[in-house]
Parts: sequence; C-alpha cells; structure tokens
Amino acid sequence: MRLDALAALPGVLRARLHAPAFELRQVHCDSRRVDASTAFLALAGLETDGHRYLEAARKAGSPVLIVSDAAAYERLASAAPNGLAGVLQV
Repeated sequence: MRLDALAALPGVLRARLHAPAFELRQVHCDSRRVDASTAFLALAGLETDGHRYLEAARKAGSPVLIVSDAAAYERLASAAPNGLAGVLQV
C-alpha cells in the first residue's frame, strides 16, 4: 500500500509524509520484525508502551512510524529523521 493511501484511511489523525509514493509491504508492532519496507506501529499496551521502541524500529530500518501518542508525533514530525518516509498519528 502506498504511504499516501495509508495516511488517507479513517482513523489517521495526522500525517507528515516525506515520500508519499513509498510502498509499504507490512505493518508490525514488534520493532524486532521491521525492515526497510515495514511500518512500525507504536501503541500503549497493558504491559509496555510501544513508543519505547521507536528508536529500535528506526535502527532496524523502518521508514514509517505510526504512533498513538501526540507528543511522539510532534517530536518525530518536527525532527524528520534521515530516511524517514513518514510519520502518522492514529
């Protein structure tokens, strides 16, 4: 799915797209399972907060970060780390 199509889905509150035509193959909430074609989905869970693993997902090559925390979105969207295709808030 193209990143711009993902950003247009219901439930996406905000999106900062650096490469709207980027083609995603998968979305994972486990930072150990991401690669250069996989978005990382960070959600607050019962046992841990996925936002704690955003940096690990970036280091693993995830080009798209999907977050539920508004502060995390603001930080990532304004910093625009190198190689990041997009940041979305759900």
